[in-house]
Amino acid sequence: MGRGDSAAAAAAAPLLEKTSAAAEAEAEASEAGGGYYYVDGCPGCAVDRHKAANPGIPYANFLYVWIVTLCTALADPI
Repeated sequence: MGRGDSAAAAAAAPLLEKTSAAAEAEAEASEAGGGYYYVDGCPGCAVDRHKAANPGIPYANFLYVWIVTLCTALADPI
């Protein structure tokens, strides 16, 4: 346990702490009732919002994927 171990621990410690902005955003999200914090432009957040708005099985998306797969399989090779 030399100097390298303590330097590594000191470097990792700030990554584990919550910043005041993150804590405030989390508090606002929990007060809003949803418990989720969405970020504009985040693709994962957009998927989560879509899933929350449309619970159930996405048959329309399955149909779209099936049609694209079928058309690709039946297309003539170049």
